[in-house]
Parts: sequence; C-alpha cells; structure tokens
Amino acid sequence: MSVGIDGFRIDAVPYLFENESLPDEPLSGDPSAVDTDASYLSHIYTQNQNETFDMIQQWREVVDEFSAKDGVTRYIDHLDNVIRYWLDKGFDGFRIDAVNWLFENTSLPDEPLSGNTNANKDEYNYLDHIYTSNQPETFEMVQQWREVVEEYKAQDGLARALITEAYADLENTFKYMGTEERPGAHLTFNFFMISQLSNTSNAQDFYSSITEWLDNVPQGKWSDWVLGNHDQHRVASRFGSELIDGLNMILQWLPGTAVTYNGEEIGMVDTPVSWEETVDPAGLNAGPDRYQLFSRDPERSPYQWDNTTSAGFSNNTNTWLPVNSNYLTVNLAEEINANVSHYKVYQNLVAERASQTLRRGSVNITVIGDVLAFTSVFMMAVNSISAVLLCLLAVTCANTDQDWWRTSVIYQVYPRSFKDTDGDGVGDLKGIEEKLDYLKEIGVNGVWLSPIFRSPMADFGYDIANFTDIDPIFGTMDDFDDLIKKADTLGLRIILDFVPNHSSDEHEWFKKSIKKIEPFTDYYIWHDGKVSNASGERIPPNNWLSVFRGPAWEWNEERGQYYYHQFAVKQPDLNFRNPQLVDEMKDAMTFWLDRGVAGFRVDAVPFLFEVTSLQDEPLSNDPTALPDDYLYLVHNYTVNLEETFDMVQQWRGLIEARQEPKRLMMAEAYADFETTLRYYGTPQSPGAHFPFNFALITDVNGNSTPADFLKATKKWIDDLPPGALSNWVIGNHDNHRVASRFGRELVDGLNMLALLLPGVAVTYNGEEIGMEDTSVGWEQTKDPQALDAGPERYLQYTRDPERTPFQWDNTTSAGFSNSEVTWLPVNSNYPELNVEAQKKASVSHYHVYKLLTAARATPTVQRGDTQVEVIGDHVFAFTRYLTCTF
Repeated sequence: MSVGIDGFRIDAVPYLFENESLPDEPLSGDPSAVDTDASYLSHIYTQNQNETFDMIQQWREVVDEFSAKDGVTRYIDHLDNVIRYWLDKGFDGFRIDAVNWLFENTSLPDEPLSGNTNANKDEYNYLDHIYTSNQPETFEMVQQWREVVEEYKAQDGLARALITEAYADLENTFKYMGTEERPGAHLTFNFFMISQLSNTSNAQDFYSSITEWLDNVPQGKWSDWVLGNHDQHRVASRFGSELIDGLNMILQWLPGTAVTYNGEEIGMVDTPVSWEETVDPAGLNAGPDRYQLFSRDPERSPYQWDNTTSAGFSNNTNTWLPVNSNYLTVNLAEEINANVSHYKVYQNLVAERASQTLRRGSVNITVIGDVLAFTSVFMMAVNSISAVLLCLLAVTCANTDQDWWRTSVIYQVYPRSFKDTDGDGVGDLKGIEEKLDYLKEIGVNGVWLSPIFRSPMADFGYDIANFTDIDPIFGTMDDFDDLIKKADTLGLRIILDFVPNHSSDEHEWFKKSIKKIEPFTDYYIWHDGKVSNASGERIPPNNWLSVFRGPAWEWNEERGQYYYHQFAVKQPDLNFRNPQLVDEMKDAMTFWLDRGVAGFRVDAVPFLFEVTSLQDEPLSNDPTALPDDYLYLVHNYTVNLEETFDMVQQWRGLIEARQEPKRLMMAEAYADFETTLRYYGTPQSPGAHFPFNFALITDVNGNSTPADFLKATKKWIDDLPPGALSNWVIGNHDNHRVASRFGRELVDGLNMLALLLPGVAVTYNGEEIGMEDTSVGWEQTKDPQALDAGPERYLQYTRDPERTPFQWDNTTSAGFSNSEVTWLPVNSNYPELNVEAQKKASVSHYHVYKLLTAARATPTVQRGDTQVEVIGDHVFAFTRYLTCTF
C-alpha cells in the first residue's frame, strides 16, 4: 500500500488454516461423488477454521490504518475512477456484472440451507445466500456509481446508462433502482422470463411472470425484458424454435427496454460442446460427468453470419468454441434472402418500436384460452387518436398501381338508420353527408348506400318505384349531388345499391304492364296459371315459393293473370328476357354513373332469370321447413341460371366502357362456393369485380371451431380464379350483428379478419363499434319478411334487430335523431355503446378498427401473401407477409 496499491482480492481464503491434529475428514454422503471428488468428503477440518477469520481481521486492520491516514476508501475510489476512465473514452454506460455479490456480512455467519432437493452440498444452490448477496452496502455502492454517471450528464447533457445484473427476488431487484432522492441503476435486468419460464410454461405462467414485473415496477422507474444472455441456454433451445418470433415479440413490444443477446434475432440454437471442447470454468469444475449441467459454452459459440468457413465468423477453421453444425441453413445471410425469416420478423418488431404506441402507450395483457395476448394502446389527448399494436410482417418495396377498390374498405350505410337531420326519425342524405368526415376518420374508402330511390317502402327501399329518382324521405337530387361533392373532397367514393330483379308494384312500368300498354306489357313475368283438377279453381302455374314465404305468384284481377314475385307481393319480378327492359335497366345504371357514382352493389343477382318451362321445383326434405317456407323447395329453376351470368357480364361491359375513373361492380349472391365464383366471369367475359364472400356469415357462427374458420377463409384465399379479388363480409342489413352472432369478445377479432385478410373489406355500419342486435317486439316489427311469418315465428325471419338506428352518442335517440320516436327503436345500450364513448375510452372497438384500417395502407396487407392455420385446439391464426424482388 505504501507504493499506492488501493486494495487486495485475497484468493482461496477458506483454506488458510487446517486442524492441527490432522484428523480424517468424514464422508459427505453425496451419492453422486466418487472417492477422488472433492465433494466426496465433508471438509470440516481443512476449511474455514477459526484462525482464518482472525487472520482476515488482522489484514483489515492494516488496510484501515492506511484509510485512516488519508481519509480515502481506496478500493471504492479506484472503481469510481475506472468508471470515469471509460466515460472519458466516450462510452455510453455500463452493465455492472454480478452486482449482488459486492458485499458480505462482516460477521461471517453460516448461511442457512436452501431446501433445494436438487442441489448437491457443494453446489451454490444448496444454501440460501442471505449473508453474501444483496447486502445494504451493495445498494449504496450502486447509488455512488450513479452519481458518477450523473456528473457527466451535468457537464454535457448526454445521458449515460447504468444497468445492473442481479439474479434476485423482486424486492431486492427493484432496490437496485434506488429511490427518488438517491437513484441507483437506470435499469436492473428483468430475468423473470429466464428464471420463471420454460418450454413447459403455459399462457397463464407467462401472464403471471409479465404482470408481476409490470405491476410492481417502482413509480417513475423503467421496465426491461431479457430473454437470453451468455449465461443461459438459447431461446430456441429453451422454448423451441417455433416460439422464437413470439418471444421476440414479447421482448420488443412490451413496455420498456428490450435486451437481445447476439444471435437470438436469427434464432440460433445451442451448439453441442463435448467435454474435450469445453472451456467454461463452470463446466470444467463440474467434471466430465456433470459438465453439461453447468456449462455455458453451448450459448457462447460463434455467431453465424453466412454459410462460408466457420459461418463467416472467422477465416480460420479452428475457433475457440465449435461453430454449430446448422450454420449452413441458420445464418444471417440466409435469413436476409429468405421470404420470411426470424431476422425479418425481428427487423419489423424493432421498427415498430419507433411508433408512439410502443414508446408511450399503455399495455393490456390477457389470457384467451391457451393463448397469451397483449395489446398496446396510445391515446393522444389532443385529437383522441389511438393506436393498437398488430403483428404484421412488413417490408418496404416499390408500390404498384392498383384499381382503387382492390385495397379499399367498403362501408355499407343503411340510410334509414344512419343519421336523421330533419327530425322525422328516419335517416337522410344530409345526415350521411354530415357524417362523411367520420367515415374518412375511421379509414373508409368507399361508401355503399342501401337503396335511396323513390319507393313506397314496403321493403324499405328495395321496392323501387322510380330507378332514377330520390325518395323524398331521404331528400332531393340536389342533396344527392351535394353528397357526391362532399365525398369527392374527402377522397371517398359513393356506391349505390342497384336492385334489378324487381320493382315496386307502384312503378309506372308495372301499372302500364297491368294495362298491357306497350312496350311495358312484358316488362314483368305474367302467366294465366292453371285450373286445379281437384277444385276446378284457377291456381298458380307451379309450386314456386317466395323468399318471403308463400306462393311466388300473385293474381292480378285487372289483368287477369298471375305475376311472379321472388320477394314480397309488392315486388313484382322484372322480365330480363325482354330486350327493352334490359335496356331500361342499363339506362338507369348510366344515369347514376353520369351523376358521379363510383359503382354499384347489385342486389339479389341469382334471381334475375327463371326457366321458361315453369316446371315445379323439387322438395328439399328439410325437416325444419314448413310448406310455405322458401327452404321447403330446392330452387333448381329459379336461381343462378346461365342467362344470369351473361347479364352480369353485360353490366360489367357497360361499366368498363366508361372513361376514368374506373367504376366498381359488386354482386350479392348467396350461393354455394363454385356457383358464387362464376359471378367473377372469365378473362374473356368478366363479370362482377367480385361477388360478395358470405363465408364468415353462412359458414361460421358463435359455436364454430378454429378448423371451421380455417375452412371458411382458406377457400377464399387459395381457390379463387386466377387474378380474382377476394373480399370479406362479416355483417350486413340482412344478418344479425357480429356481436350478437359471435359474442362481444370476438368483435375485434372478426374485424381483424375482415380488414387484414387479402382483398376488399366490407363493413356494415355500426360493426366498427360493436353494435348489437336490438330487441324489437312484434308490435314494433317493420320487416315484411318477419310480418309474413306471423307473431309466432317472426323472430326467425326478422331483420329489424340489425337495422336499428346508429349509436353516435348518449344524447336523445343515441344522437341519430332529435326525435324521441324513431322508425325502429334505438338499442337500450346506447348510453354506454356509442361512437363518442368509444373515442374517449383508452381501449375500444373504434380504436381497434381505426388501427386495422391504417394497417391496410401497408404494402404487406395490400399486396402480401397470406398463411392461415390452426394452432392447437383453440386458435385460428393468420400471417400476412410480403416478398419483394429488388
């Protein structure tokens, strides 16, 4: 010390003295030790003798003499100077190794047994180290080092990090962070996912480990997440290769600092290292029979850069530890070139960390069945923007021009129920115009309006009395033009419902057809009927049934014939075998195209034609169907006839003949999959741009399994005609709401399917906030389909519950109207379930929906490939990924 040495580390202290009488040492009783092992004996006479402790105290007195002379605690000051040395060199901080062992109890008491039945007596875990780790002086020491680090920040304003490594319980781990008055480490490593979890852990174990940390982090302190390091086996070896990406997602997307050990980003696995190759002292000390239990060499083998010599780590074939034999396929270069890889997933996970959501958002963690799920949400009070984190494998590559609808969200507005501005309890065009900003806000591209044409409203607009006029209940043609202009300014496109199969019986065409005024005589389907052999009375020409129940033929006394109606009695079918009628309908389409509409949704397409022979349709043998029910028959002769596909192709030709911008045609066809695909047409004679995909309505429900969802989605991804565009419909005005069919908890999940699977997303108004079916009594029922069924069976047929007014806020009539009386009742849940409430909430269906529509702007969702799969018994999963060629 006289020459300036600041302290000593005294090696092998326990062995300084032995018992002078030299007695034999007793056996240790260790069944795993052989007679040449040190652990074979219990060394009570050769270690830790009383004289040893006395000697240490003498040496301490010598050291204290020097400290007393100059007032310096030499060793501690020397370490402070070491820190300053490296900070002066420009380093940004330190990870302090093995910090918990800095101090020991000076009275040197025996440590108690740990009770660990798996530990041998000579193993560290055999004792509970309450006197040799996490001593009060240790926390004080860390605080002193933090002060040194802060000195430098005070000088230049640059923050340096102080990180501590301490395998300790939660309470002691957090003590290393210090206090508000005297801070310690900026971060203390969170080893919970190393120490508490393994490949046998379930979702609940992960949940408990993560939430225990998050819920107990001291106020104002920072979290961190560590999956692996040089002292622990690799993630892929501990958990399995299939969980690498998922665990990296947890690491990168939970709130706080992510700590990655080199190689985990490409999924490196432990390298087998033999006893002869072992270099780790922990492994060597354990001996050849037990070294694998202690060796850290497998996770320390060379990084795998490529498939060249020594995995590109060195041009020397002899490396300090062996290179893993899998380096030919598991290496960075290979993963950079692969379409999908751990590296590319990791890249995108890290890129997402720049988002406000991850940097400043809150996190919600839950267990769903066997699945751990977490959502990150960020709210900005300035404009109530929210973001919810999604897993998308995205890369950047050159954009390609696509027709506008191919990446669109088409939003169906049911005008009667969207927004009422004149107080009559029925929605109108001005209301739709008023709410276009909302539709733009949530990420909609196209707005499809259910019928707004002049109508007596027997079927609420689907019974049209004039195909080229606006019904006064919705407004005027000027209102429509204003709507188009406002939509144009917002970049929204208006799509109309085209209803070609039938008109209203109050249409002028029908009135003139009754009177046989040309050219309208055969605009509809008329027949004399036949005479019953049994009764001698005139009866319909065949057994055809209406979709709305009962005979599809209605007698008209004035004309003296039956007319055909696939739907309500007040909706006579048009005769598309009449060329003049075909031209009339094309003229109607042209009229609206000239006024600026972006296209049409063609209603009830399969019903356009019927066989001219009018033969009876066969029985379905459906045991649930009554003789008047539509499902009582198999409809071989009244739907999906060859002429129908030709007519759709004619309409597509009319649309394609228009100048830019391009227009869209969507077809509604409830049919089997093969028949539905025919509505796409062929490359030579294209039909609809797409027929609606109702698989998520007709093929799955609240009782469906993941396998059912796989089947429903996979065919609309893998089995379409070449070049055909898919689409996803989860609800509409004819089907109960998603929340009522599947349950509230699946609203976001179903919206995720509709919005992130490849193709066009179609949303029915209200599904973005999880609106639910409204209870509508018989006395309140308006739907003709339900009324035809009668009070005993109307609930099986009614479509009113999904058509009730949109819920904007918690004011009168949910903000839909200033009238307390609306055409259908407002759902009683509107005070809590409404747009404004969901905007203000930190997490809501509205916020999730906005993030999903934003995600559709990524190249991955717009042009990427899709993989759908079932994981276990309870999870349906899909991945979107994009392959780019440079």
